[in-house]
Amino acid sequence: MRRITKPFSGNIGKGGVKGCMNEQNGAKAREMRVAEDLWLSYFNRYLFEHGVITEQERNKMVSKIAERKRRAQTPKPMDPKQ
Repeated sequence: MRRITKPFSGNIGKGGVKGCMNEQNGAKAREMRVAEDLWLSYFNRYLFEHGVITEQERNKMVSKIAERKRRAQTPKPMDPKQ
């Protein structure tokens, strides 16, 4: 079995994408989120094509990546406390 290395370490910082979600960094956070989703999709496909994961595992991960995208695109309700 081959050793799999992490293809993307990114410069997300300690708080991850969520740590930079203020108004000034919103565009940068979205850009990083898209890059993360692309890497997840690429890595998922790579693992499947090289026989490391099964088709069932690949499909499960595809669903999780799609859900992650949907959650990121869903507008958050306004907080009345602000």
